[in-house]
Amino acid sequence: MPVKVLLHSKIGDVAGQREMELDPPPYTVGDLVRELSRRFGPRFSQSIFKQDSSSLQDNVVILVNGHSIKMLQGMETPIAIGDRVSADTLDILEVVGGG
Repeated sequence: MPVKVLLHSKIGDVAGQREMELDPPPYTVGDLVRELSRRFGPRFSQSIFKQDSSSLQDNVVILVNGHSIKMLQGMETPIAIGDRVSADTLDILEVVGGG
């Protein structure tokens, strides 16, 4: 069973797609982000990570099954097969502000 990945905002623009499925799914969020960085190149990595760091940019939020990885196990958050019927979704989005 694949994991569904949704890429929003500028991150989706950089990747050139907004949605994909990975089968088999990576074991952790960190594995997933590394795979996406490998697929989409340095520009994708720069939009996700702080400069010269493996830490996420402050405005990047990664959700697994609707829960922020900051409240789970961070980049070590496991990605499980078949957690819930509608649960195999991982959202990566950029927080933007303004009026």
